[in-house]
Amino acid sequence: VGEWASRVKALKRAMRDSLMAQARERRMSSASGRSQASGPSTSTSACSPILRPSSPIAPQPKRMPQSQSFDRYKESPPLQPSRPLRRASSGLSIGKQPSKHAQIPEVRALQERVQMCLVVDDVASIRKLLSNRLQRLHPDMDVRTAVNGEEGLGMMKCESFDIVITDVVMPVMSGPQMVAGLRRWEAESTARRTPVVGMSANTSVQDVQAFLEQGMDGYMDKPVPSSAQELCTLLLTAIEKGDT
Repeated sequence: VGEWASRVKALKRAMRDSLMAQARERRMSSASGRSQASGPSTSTSACSPILRPSSPIAPQPKRMPQSQSFDRYKESPPLQPSRPLRRASSGLSIGKQPSKHAQIPEVRALQERVQMCLVVDDVASIRKLLSNRLQRLHPDMDVRTAVNGEEGLGMMKCESFDIVITDVVMPVMSGPQMVAGLRRWEAESTARRTPVVGMSANTSVQDVQAFLEQGMDGYMDKPVPSSAQELCTLLLTAIEKGDT
């Protein structure tokens, strides 16, 4: 039994030595492969330790002083946007855009003659529609609004408008009543004559003639003319009539 136990121990020792030798050979072959992949090694030993970035003895990259890094940042050119900036959608505008109708002679003439305009109508949607149309034709035009003839007459007595566009039928004071009061005030105060254009949806030829005799300088049907040339021609004709 003692001889058998000795043989078993010797066999186990031989197997352990063989396994250790194989593991050592694998480590050496692995280290040799990494050294060949990274380039020729300057070390004379085949089993020299491999320096890792996390090792305390591994060489660390040199860092630039903070002051020099900040100076380099200040000297670097500003970044350029990859695409042009767009106008914000919140209602804030970056300058006024020129009118796309600026090549039409009548539009250019209106831009030269009209700087302030007054729109008088008791319907909010009509006031907004007409104001937007005028400002698309003339982006620099100052368009004011009034809800009835009484308010419009008060504004015309305080400020000088180049053209006034008024509805005919309104509460409190109608368009013809406002024009009549305006002409009396202009005659009494020797103020400059203000051109006035009336507008309505249901009006006969006789009504239009009566409005012109009461002091209006022009007339147009509702809705507002869709043609930019037609609208500008109508307003310019009223201005020229008011100047005579």
